[in-house]
Amino acid sequence: MLVTDCIVRREIFTTFSSRLR
Repeated sequence: MLVTDCIVRREIFTTFSSRLR
């Protein structure tokens, strides 16, 4: 539950950061 949420949030953050750059 928490692990999945953490991973999903991290992936979204990484994608967002990559797209922003």
